Amino acid sequence: MFLDQQNGTYLAMNFEHTFDNATTLATDTCNCLISQISLVNVGKQWCRINKVLSVTSLDKNIEIHELILNENDFCEVPDTFEDIRFTENKLLVHGEVVRYCAGIPLMMSDGCVIGTLCVMDSKPQKLTAYQISVFRLLARDIASQIELVKKNYELNSEIDEFMHIVSHDLKSPINAIKNVTSWIKEDLAEDVVASNSKYFGMIENSINRMQLLLSGLRHYSQTGRGNTPAEHLNFSCIVKDCCAKLNISKEFDVNVNDCEIKLPKRHLSIVLSHLISNAIKHHDKTSGLITIHCLANAADYQFSITDDGPGIPLELQDKIFKPFQTLKSKDEIEANGLGLAMVKKILAIYGGTISVTSQVDHGAKFNIVWPN
Repeated sequence: MFLDQQNGTYLAMNFEHTFDNATTLATDTCNCLISQISLVNVGKQWCRINKVLSVTSLDKNIEIHELILNENDFCEVPDTFEDIRFTENKLLVHGEVVRYCAGIPLMMSDGCVIGTLCVMDSKPQKLTAYQISVFRLLARDIASQIELVKKNYELNSEIDEFMHIVSHDLKSPINAIKNVTSWIKEDLAEDVVASNSKYFGMIENSINRMQLLLSGLRHYSQTGRGNTPAEHLNFSCIVKDCCAKLNISKEFDVNVNDCEIKLPKRHLSIVLSHLISNAIKHHDKTSGLITIHCLANAADYQFSITDDGPGIPLELQDKIFKPFQTLKSKDEIEANGLGLAMVKKILAIYGGTISVTSQVDHGAKFNIVWPN
């Protein structure tokens, strides 16, 4: 069974970097002008010509793709001008006349063919036994990595289904408990003694924390899903937009430099919002300064978020990025302990990193490296 459209689209969205490297290795190993990865049912091809990678629809160069699928193994055409299958129609790839082509199916462990890997050139040639061996290994490696991504997608789908059940099946009884507690409190309004009032408060706090946790779990499980293409953005505008949505007190000053970037807006906003919110939530004063800086490099963007709060003890600095970890008691602040874990999860999707440097009573500085 081939990849279905939805599954394949998720794979294509999360595999751009791997396909880039694979097509580079294919052209270098086989000494060919063109290399190409085509995915069945996704309807896309990753084609590298003269070291430039482009993504096109699968309706282009379909003859080569179908030839490889029909052979169901490594196949090679030393000279298309001499091959009866191509004598009537010359092969053209982005304007280049193809005289040579070779390819192999991308096959998963269960025998499912998910696409093809092929190389092409403008002059006739023939691969050596060594080149064919490396070419086979490359195709096997691509298929293995795709299979891992596919399994991850399927696992995430199961988690989505579980979270749907949790958010609905647990949300309803929690709301019912909250409503019944409120009704009882109203009925006993004049008869509630101080101790009972305290117990009602404990019940309401526990319900609120459970609702916050369910909401956090749902958002955490969905982090990284959906199409989030990179956009040209003004960093300062994004930060100001995050601050406006967080409704930050005027007692806190947020300084940010101006920088033009190209990143997924939704995920960048989530990352910045959590870090800004954390800096304020965990501050030991009602006013403070948050300094946010962006540096655009050739290979990546480097962000820093610095606050003048109480700082983070050294022994806790590794723990704060794990789920359900908070620096303050959950009774002191409204938090589910998933904010920084979500930030780390988003950055991992793009091959990015986050770290913290801090001294107690001297604030904290979060450093982010986000490949562009």
